Amino acid sequence: MFWFLYVIFSITACHLIAVNWKDKYLHIMTILLLLMLTPTQIELASTGLAPSIFTFIYNVILERDMSLRVLRPLAISLPLGVLMLFTFLILKNKFSQ
Repeated sequence: MFWFLYVIFSITACHLIAVNWKDKYLHIMTILLLLMLTPTQIELASTGLAPSIFTFIYNVILERDMSLRVLRPLAISLPLGVLMLFTFLILKNKFSQ
C-alpha cells in the first residue's frame, strides 16, 4: 500500500514539475521518475526497500554515513532510462517523417 501511494504521488509531483517545460516534458519527466522511483535496500541485512535518493539524503544528513551503496541502483537505472528515452525519441523521429 505504501509503494502504491508513493508511486501515485511521485508521478503527480513529477508531472507538476515537468509541465513547466513543455518542450522538454518527456526528458524531465523520465529523469525525475527514475530519480524518485528507483528502490534500494535500507540496510544490508534487511529486505525492506526505500527510494534510493531519499535514503541517501537521510543517511548523509541524519546518520552521517557517506556510503554510496544506496546509490548503486541509480547508477544502473539512470543510464538505462536515458538510453531508452533517446532510443524512443530517435525511433519516433525516424518513423514520423
